[in-house]
Amino acid sequence: MQLPKILLVDDEPAITDNLAPFLERAGFAVAVAANGEAALLQAAAVAPDLIILDVLMPRLDGREALRRLRRAGNWTPVLLLTRVGESTVRAFEEGAKVVIEVADTGPGIPEAEVPHVWKELYRTQGAQGAPGSGLGLALVRAIVDGHGGQVSLRSRLGQGTVVTMRLPVR
Repeated sequence: MQLPKILLVDDEPAITDNLAPFLERAGFAVAVAANGEAALLQAAAVAPDLIILDVLMPRLDGREALRRLRRAGNWTPVLLLTRVGESTVRAFEEGAKVVIEVADTGPGIPEAEVPHVWKELYRTQGAQGAPGSGLGLALVRAIVDGHGGQVSLRSRLGQGTVVTMRLPVR
């Protein structure tokens, strides 16, 4: 059985060096690229099932890399990561699960909107003017659910948001 493939693209080695091993222990084959140009080459060579793509990178940023993928007819699901306020990514093992937390100190999400963030194309009121299609968390949930994991979100206005993914170790 072939492992599902993730292309992890970030110019910060602290992110890729820490996140890739946890994704591998959760049963994914992981390829890493450090910028948008390398991501385009890796996407063609690896044919990933999911691309995790940082937005702010040198040479070719994540948004332009995504535009080029789409123009080339590549419709692989892409999860764009960007910094809102201060962001942190933590990964650790918890029993028989790998836990990945993505946290920011951004504006937060109003409590009434939190249940809706998992819906395809849903945009919170605070994100209405920002670029994007509102697919990110819906895709995250579909992928995590498809691998027998769980995903949750907690947020506080004025303090930020934490998305937590728990994936079984295979």
